[in-house]
Amino acid sequence: MRIRGAAGSRINITLDGVSLNSPEDQTVFWANMNSYASLMNSVQIQRGIGTSTNGDGAFGGSVSLATSAPSRQPSVEVSGSYGSYNTYNAGVKFSTGLLFNHLVFDGAYHETATDGYVNGTSGRSGSYYGGLTWLGDNFRISYKNIGNFEKTGQAWNGVVTGSNDLSLMDGTYGAKTGIMTYKDMYERGLGKFNQLYEYLQTDANGAFVKDGNGNYQTARYTMRDGSFWNKTTDNFYQNHNLLSFAFHPSNHWSHNVTCITPTVTAITANLSIIQSLRSSVWHSPIAMESLSRSQTSYA
Repeated sequence: MRIRGAAGSRINITLDGVSLNSPEDQTVFWANMNSYASLMNSVQIQRGIGTSTNGDGAFGGSVSLATSAPSRQPSVEVSGSYGSYNTYNAGVKFSTGLLFNHLVFDGAYHETATDGYVNGTSGRSGSYYGGLTWLGDNFRISYKNIGNFEKTGQAWNGVVTGSNDLSLMDGTYGAKTGIMTYKDMYERGLGKFNQLYEYLQTDANGAFVKDGNGNYQTARYTMRDGSFWNKTTDNFYQNHNLLSFAFHPSNHWSHNVTCITPTVTAITANLSIIQSLRSSVWHSPIAMESLSRSQTSYA
């Protein structure tokens, strides 16, 4: 996402006035915030240099997200959809309406999952919201818990025509394979090939193995104990707790105060470094805590 040519680290993103910009690189990865739109009441975009109350730069512009206001009427909303490769989206949203003439409890949950087209690229992500609001005659106290999660297989490593130092590209080492494009790979059984998830099988002479239909054969990477390498995944978890107080003494004056409990964002990236026909694996779990505090640990 860019505004006026400025990248994410120069765009101020807030949720009900609270910064969403990561303390690590000052940006927001929207791919990790699946179904956030279903929780929103409005989105305001201001281009150009703007003021910032939370320390993040707003050179490109500001994006202000506002969650939905609590409904005074009881309601339930259920949604769902299904598509190719077992892709689905499901969600529920509810409100108790006004209880005891003052209290409203509402919440929402949305989830998207897919098997993916390329091998090893299945994913599951979603977002959730829960809130309690007390409505007085001229004031409002509300607590909101908002979060999202994401776990997806790596599908952005590009299309390759081999594994390790071996290549199927036509003309490599003088070999004639007839593979020059992705279409050629697809026609030879490699349309879903993912080099971070599997490798091309070879015989004792180092030649690629084919089946009776002329399709190249692949096999999953395994660990030392013989178990399958559980693919490369990007894991993200984020949780926000907001306590706010709004006071309206008159039609001409109002005041809002928002308190933030420590927001924890956890990112785990499992990266595989393929050095031979088996995988050597480097795990790099990174745990970050917002409010300008970061902590890194390695397993």
